[in-house]
Amino acid sequence: MCTLEKRGQLFLLKLAGDGEHRLNPTLLDSITSAITQIRSDPSSSQSVLITTSDGKFFSNGYDLALADSDPSLRVVMDSKLRSLVADLISLPMPTIAAVTGHASAAGFVLAMSHDYVLMRRDRGFLYMSELDIELVIPPWFAAMIRMKIGSPAARRDVMLTAEKVTAERVWRWESWILVMFCTGFGGIGGILRYQLDMNAFDEDLDVYDDESD
Repeated sequence: MCTLEKRGQLFLLKLAGDGEHRLNPTLLDSITSAITQIRSDPSSSQSVLITTSDGKFFSNGYDLALADSDPSLRVVMDSKLRSLVADLISLPMPTIAAVTGHASAAGFVLAMSHDYVLMRRDRGFLYMSELDIELVIPPWFAAMIRMKIGSPAARRDVMLTAEKVTAERVWRWESWILVMFCTGFGGIGGILRYQLDMNAFDEDLDVYDDESD
């Protein structure tokens, strides 16, 4: 499940618990419900969303054990994630994925659905694990990667070699979402202290404000 908290103009969405945060229908519905709640808030166009997680994993992708027990659920999970990605991309505010651990496969796509990614220098990686576990990368995953990763060499390494991409590596990618990295967060308070005050996003908020035109 996930939790949602509002601190001033910051919405903090956390994937709760120390597990792998596998994306099953229940978790996807929980995140989608939180996004709907954020969108309905009157101050949403003057806010920032930070998505983070407890434990070692940001998200280790789809719940494959559940999908193996009922193959029809793989289609359900894929459909729910696509809808969630659309909801995140269309939110009228800057969105930040604070990847405090590993983000693999569908978890990688979830992180990429945000405008910014904040990674730890000392741990965690982004990883398209399908190659290593002999699964096909869904075409819309590949489309997201092409859209977000400008460097052909980086796309090759992500999709064809299943590179486990660290913060240092992402920093060198071309034409991707801004990636910030630091030695450690020290919990959610550390994320908030890491230059994420609202003044730093004044120009971004103007872009996302429906009335700024």
